[in-house]
Amino acid sequence: MVYRNFRRMLLQRAVPDAVSFALAIRACGQLRDLSSGTEFHNLLIDRRVRQDHKLQSAIIYMYGKCGRLDTAIQVFGDVRFKETPVWNAVIAALWRWKQHDRALEFYWAMAVEGKRPDSTTYAAVLEICVAAGRLELGSRVVERIASEGLDRICGSDLQLALVKIYAQCRRFDRVKAAAARMSGACWNYCFEVCARGGFSVDALELYTVMRARATSPDPESFVLVLGSCRHPEHLSQGKAIHARAVATTVKHSARLVAALIRMYSECGSLENARLLFKRSSSGKEILVWNAMLEAYVRHGEFGECLALFDAMKSASMDPNEQTLSSVFAACCDEKNFARGKELASSLAKTSAFTSNTLRDVLNMYALCGDWKNAKLAFDALAIKEGFVWATLASAYLAGGREDQLPELFQAMELEGLETLWS
Repeated sequence: MVYRNFRRMLLQRAVPDAVSFALAIRACGQLRDLSSGTEFHNLLIDRRVRQDHKLQSAIIYMYGKCGRLDTAIQVFGDVRFKETPVWNAVIAALWRWKQHDRALEFYWAMAVEGKRPDSTTYAAVLEICVAAGRLELGSRVVERIASEGLDRICGSDLQLALVKIYAQCRRFDRVKAAAARMSGACWNYCFEVCARGGFSVDALELYTVMRARATSPDPESFVLVLGSCRHPEHLSQGKAIHARAVATTVKHSARLVAALIRMYSECGSLENARLLFKRSSSGKEILVWNAMLEAYVRHGEFGECLALFDAMKSASMDPNEQTLSSVFAACCDEKNFARGKELASSLAKTSAFTSNTLRDVLNMYALCGDWKNAKLAFDALAIKEGFVWATLASAYLAGGREDQLPELFQAMELEGLETLWS
């Protein structure tokens, strides 16, 4: 809308001011329309439009969004009096394209120039510290933010960035202290970090604090916190979270149902997982099928897994890599090995036979000692990623077939892959 209105102004020979140019150029950035953005930039130069910091920031933003970082930096360098928003624009442009070190150089240059960072600056710098793993620097920036009192009055962007640093440093005490000001995105980020890092106790404590603050979990909150209920001792808490999800008006998406099935399975209650799958209205979505297949494999119910796989095919549901991973895991015993061989053979010349699936097939053959078919399956894949070679090497080692490694390593070297052998 802004873009079209600006074009209309030009056609009507109106004289756009700095505000109009800023809005139009920013819109070009959002659309990644470099051609129009450059046209408008040249036009305002020709018309000698006075550039305030909002217009300067918009120009840098546009070039940054369009991937023209050198031009964005050149525009920044041409600005005579650089206000904080202009610094923020160039830092954000570099951050957006993962030029973390260069972005931090501009942050440090602000201090040299005597410019005071604002909450937008700090939010970008903290995000860079998280993305680049510069947690020590991030902690120092947090202390500076606190000394300026910005941590108590900051907006949502800075609050989320602060929470990300707290969570990455496992300073959940600070997360709890900031709980009253936290948005749903902040809570969910913490739950995700806890689930990924295996910090089950921290996740469940944070969930309790969230509830105590009368903050209602959203569907994503339930999915993420359930990911931290991984052991039998978490079953009662997992059930309480399930009950809370049922009591709310939250729609039970396939992701939530799958998370609940995994929770019950990992907490040792296969029967609850099975009942939930049967009652689920989302049971026809592949996420839910896969969660139940995994549950059967985890509990050693290989026959149930294969029966469910048959039911899945009868329901005209196409398997994906995750599905096949569970199925081949269920075929790693003598009783079901023939079924696994048959499936592997049928997939060998199809698009479903990916590198990840080959890894699962190789594991099955290795565990069952069928080295001939393991090598045939390996040779059938035209393009082999590094981890596939590593899988076969690991299988040879685990199966006592070290004699096969020299030949395998030589083949890897011919493919240009480094090996310990070399």
